Amino acid sequence: LSSDWSEQTSLTLTMPDWLQVYQTADERGFELCVVDKTKAQGKLIVPSFINGKAVVGIRANGFYECTGLTGLILPDTVEYIDVNAFLGCKELTRVRWSAGLRKINTGAFDYTGLETLVLPEGVTFLGANAFGHAKLKSVSLPSTVAKMTESNEKSDANPFAFCENLEEIYVAEGNKAYKSDGNCIMRREDNTLVAGCRASKIPSYTEHIGNYAFRDSGAESIALPEGVTSIGDYAFARNDRLKEITLPQSLTSIGWYAFSDCFALGKIAIPDGVTELPYGLFAWCTELKEVALGAKTEKIDTSVFR
Repeated sequence: LSSDWSEQTSLTLTMPDWLQVYQTADERGFELCVVDKTKAQGKLIVPSFINGKAVVGIRANGFYECTGLTGLILPDTVEYIDVNAFLGCKELTRVRWSAGLRKINTGAFDYTGLETLVLPEGVTFLGANAFGHAKLKSVSLPSTVAKMTESNEKSDANPFAFCENLEEIYVAEGNKAYKSDGNCIMRREDNTLVAGCRASKIPSYTEHIGNYAFRDSGAESIALPEGVTSIGDYAFARNDRLKEITLPQSLTSIGWYAFSDCFALGKIAIPDGVTELPYGLFAWCTELKEVALGAKTEKIDTSVFR
């Protein structure tokens, strides 16, 4: 894993019958995908040109559950990796990224074996769960990343949700949209914590906790600072070791399923400013024995504990 990549070489090969290309809608290049998953073994070297036309993308679900893949080399012609492209490639541990890469869409490397992620300058978009469930321990994002969300959503969503081994998060200096602080990814414009991990120290100036921000992060204890006013959907869901969480009096809203599947959570106090408890807030919190409601809590969804 620590060895350097081999020197770059040029080869002219016959297109194997277990790979397939599709022309892009604008006819400027090809998308690549696999036809026979059993043939996709070891290190995959993606061709840069086929019949004189550039390979610009990896097709949606293109290499879905190719469990024999261990390494991936992308040529600099590749600009995007589409939805679920390498989802379920559990043995995929190394990727050499394209210098021309711009977008990594939702679920592209979900459930892979990647442990270290250093994305190149030029990448602008990361989809939700782009690297979800991976074995990531450290993440380094370039200064060019400008958006992290589902393709059809306006609000940010954590590309690294379910990465319980993640401990280090870094955003390069000069990024105008995000910064890293305390092993968290913070959105600059409104002090929203977009992504955290079990080693996070939540910045004191945080105002919002984003959707999926700490989902399955491995956290055991969390204290939100005063000044936080909202918690997004699924923000702390699936933290089965989370025993305690302290909510600030500044809090006014909590999203759907925000604390669902927190099996070890025994008690929680809802601040006075929260007037509504949403659907599924404590779903499957089997050890939750005590919920202290704030003085102004008026509406409780009947499915709050389901």
